[in-house]
Amino acid sequence: MKTLLVLVGPPGSGKTTYQRRHPEWAVVSKDDIRQLVFRAGYTSDHEDAVENMFATALVEAVETDIETVCVDGEHLTRDERRRLIEVAVLSGRRPIAHVLLPPDARTDSTRAQRESSIPGYPPATEDEGFARVELIEASAQPAEPPMPEAKRTKKRAPRRDPLPLFVS
Repeated sequence: MKTLLVLVGPPGSGKTTYQRRHPEWAVVSKDDIRQLVFRAGYTSDHEDAVENMFATALVEAVETDIETVCVDGEHLTRDERRRLIEVAVLSGRRPIAHVLLPPDARTDSTRAQRESSIPGYPPATEDEGFARVELIEASAQPAEPPMPEAKRTKKRAPRRDPLPLFVS
């Protein structure tokens, strides 16, 4: 069955790195929209446009034949997750949460401690509508291959003379 995979976790927990290891997924991300369209991080000036583009991209993605649509973002509150669960249900996809914990929480001894280790936020649970909730441990993430050092060269556009719009 097709799924809508919701990544959950605070900044720096490895959500984007994790989703990049799955090229078979269609990924929808507000951060990507901010960078690609506005060449900026979060600013309140662009947020209405980002929200609209995100909603449009998400609807388009869930209507495709791609098996897994992944929503990259923090999704720390039940309200944020509830909206995504509704989209999954309305589109006929199974909502699944992958919870990536902050690095300091990955060493906790019990599952209950780890699930509630995102301070100030309720853990993602199946009772809120997810078909499955998985904790993604540091050891479950394959080591990322080192990126080759790219040599940056700046290409300059050829100089062009102005068009002769006004000939005297």
